[in-house]
Amino acid sequence: VTGTLWTDRITLADPATEVVSTYKSGDHAGRPAVTLRRTGAGSAAYVSTRLGPGGLGVLLPRLLETASVRPELPPELRGLVELAVRTDGTDDFWFLINRTDEHVDLSAVSGRPLHGPSLVGPRQVRVLRRPC
Repeated sequence: VTGTLWTDRITLADPATEVVSTYKSGDHAGRPAVTLRRTGAGSAAYVSTRLGPGGLGVLLPRLLETASVRPELPPELRGLVELAVRTDGTDDFWFLINRTDEHVDLSAVSGRPLHGPSLVGPRQVRVLRRPC
């Protein structure tokens, strides 16, 4: 793990706490950098530093899998489109925000568009209505 801003010194107090990653160098070399504690149907992770993109890219998928979090966007849209969901209790409204400088095709996402085509322009938004 590469810390980019600060580091917290972690001392494990519970043997059920798993060390996910350790520091490789510096004052905390060999000490826990990321820990995970499973309890009941859930889990809690602690990251003792601000991670750079490389660290996030390795750690985040593992923690999301542990927490049974699944992405709602198809793989080809991840990293290109931001998703915000609102509901009225009957329908979900998916706000799909193109975060790129290129056109993005949203046809892989099911739902009824409230306006515009499935091809969304750079930095534009499309709203889809989907049954809850």
